[in-house]
Amino acid sequence: MHHARRMTSSVLVAQKFGKDHRNVLQSIRNILLTAENSAVNVTFIASTYLNERNQSQPMFLMDRDAFALVVVSFTGGEALIPCLIQ
Repeated sequence: MHHARRMTSSVLVAQKFGKDHRNVLQSIRNILLTAENSAVNVTFIASTYLNERNQSQPMFLMDRDAFALVVVSFTGGEALIPCLIQ
């Protein structure tokens, strides 16, 4: 929860979908670049977490709509474009 909104993290998405976290981060960054030029209203919050070596690493928190865009991006860029045009 973040400000009374349900959120998930890029780390959890990577784990649940069997992806490398760095690839999930890249997908999110690509979505953010694309979303800058569209009317998409999703929430990504840059944050950090401590890895197994107790080192701070980047991650994103995301709302349900942002999560949906990330998951769609796993199927390829062509699937993402209609979601951003709505």
